[in-house]
Amino acid sequence: VAFPPASRFWHIGTIPEILDHFCYRTSFLLEAAGAETKGTLPTPAPDMTFEVGSQGLGFYVKGEGAACRICSRVALDVSLGARCVLEFSTAHPGVNVGDNCFLSSVTLPKDTHIPGGIFLQTLAL
Repeated sequence: VAFPPASRFWHIGTIPEILDHFCYRTSFLLEAAGAETKGTLPTPAPDMTFEVGSQGLGFYVKGEGAACRICSRVALDVSLGARCVLEFSTAHPGVNVGDNCFLSSVTLPKDTHIPGGIFLQTLAL
């Protein structure tokens, strides 16, 4: 009989949940990324609150979180706001992304400005 190692389940189904799990020191991020995240994320994580948001009922984190880059090419002078996730993307020099953004599979040309609170995704057709 082979027993699988202990496992957990995290529900990441809304944009606030994505931002919360990737931009704060949560058990999800610590177990997914290991020791590399030590010292780079707000700690301890701010308290989560249950409230009605644009996505319906859900848990939300209050306070500033880190910016998270996942498999992305980002120029040195790019500014990513607090609680911002950039995945599978390219950000050219001078790009400025506001707080609370989720950008996926996009190429941001030089000097592009993305205001806060934006979800932007490119789908190949």
